[in-house]
Amino acid sequence: MSDLEVLTVGAESMLPETLKWLKKGFTVEQVRRAVAWAGEAGLTVRCSYLIGIGDETEDDLRRSIHEARGLAVSKLKANVGLSVYPGTPLYPMAIDAGVLDADFSFAEGWRDETRRYGNGETPRWYTPHVPLETLLALRKETEVNVLFTR
Repeated sequence: MSDLEVLTVGAESMLPETLKWLKKGFTVEQVRRAVAWAGEAGLTVRCSYLIGIGDETEDDLRRSIHEARGLAVSKLKANVGLSVYPGTPLYPMAIDAGVLDADFSFAEGWRDETRRYGNGETPRWYTPHVPLETLLALRKETEVNVLFTR
C-alpha cells in the first residue's frame, strides 16, 4: 500500500458540542460522510480524534468513543487532551483556567507529568471531569477494540 492509497481523517472530536467549542466549522455527520466516501473510493481510511477536552464528562467520552468506533476505518487513534500554544484562542483560556502560568513557565511543562501526555514538550489541557488515568484507559480501550475487531 502506498501513501497515496491512505487517507487519515482528523475528526478532532466525535461530539457536536466539542466541535463547536473547538470552532472547527464542520460536523460529526460530515466526518462520517468523508470516511464513507473515501472508503467507497477504495482508500484505506484512518481516523484520529481528541478525547478529554473542554468540559467533557466520562459519559461524553463514552458517547464519543461509540461514535468513533462506528466509523469504517482501518485504524482509529484517540489522542488525549489538547495541546496549548501561545497565540491561539485557547492560550488565554488556559491561563485563566490555571492550565498554564502567565509567566511562560509552561515552556517547562514537560517536567510536570500531570500537565502532559504524548510528546512530553507541549502542555496539555484535559477535562477537569475525568481523571487522566481514566482518559488513558479509555484511549487504549478504543484502539484495541477497533484494531482487533475489524
